[in-house]
Amino acid sequence: MCPRSCGQRQPAIECCPQGETQGRGAEVRRVLGCERGSVQHRHHRGLYLLRPCRLPPPAPPPDSPFLPQTSREMVARSAATLITHPFHVITLRCMVQFIGRETKYSGTLSAFATIYREEGVLGFFAGLIPRLLGDILSLWLCNMLAYLINTYALENGVSTMAEMKSYSQAVTGFFASMLTYPFVLVSNLMAVNNCGLAGGLLPYAPTYSSWLDCWSQLHREGNMSRGNSLFFRKVPAGKRYVWEERRFR
Repeated sequence: MCPRSCGQRQPAIECCPQGETQGRGAEVRRVLGCERGSVQHRHHRGLYLLRPCRLPPPAPPPDSPFLPQTSREMVARSAATLITHPFHVITLRCMVQFIGRETKYSGTLSAFATIYREEGVLGFFAGLIPRLLGDILSLWLCNMLAYLINTYALENGVSTMAEMKSYSQAVTGFFASMLTYPFVLVSNLMAVNNCGLAGGLLPYAPTYSSWLDCWSQLHREGNMSRGNSLFFRKVPAGKRYVWEERRFR
């Protein structure tokens, strides 16, 4: 006789010899184990398929390179202007001396010696402040306009995007240079102001006490943009051209 527990757990299996019962029990356990493994595999597979897709967190918007890039360019350009300004002064004076047919600045080394002997170290930096201000304003205006145009006016994905951005940079640089031209004019006038050359003295040019004095006088005369145009020139306010002397009076 089979034990009572056998009859309670497996009522469908008749009592049989012990060996046969154990063999059938092992076969039943093997079948049930296979089915249980299949069910568990399907269950886990279903959980994997039904698991919601985890999207990566959105990347934070990159910081605009406009401010740091423009700041670095401003520092680099200011340092370059500070270093090269003595050569800029010598270049302007070598050109201005053609007005009076003078040969005061005949070479780079002699020009350095002449300026240091007559004006000291400050003579090498005549007109530096308006030039620095003009370069800084021109840089910020150019980069700001180019950034606004490339960000909000031009559409991404266009095949000619690189060309359009380069064109916008060139156009904004042109307009920025036009707006800051008065600083360039004042800087050039102060570089040759009262330097001992005929072109920097009366009657060709007045003597200015500072670059602010030069700015205010040009503003009163309406000559803030004189020499800005390559093709169109206008007579300075309150002056007339004397052909015999070949100059304005």
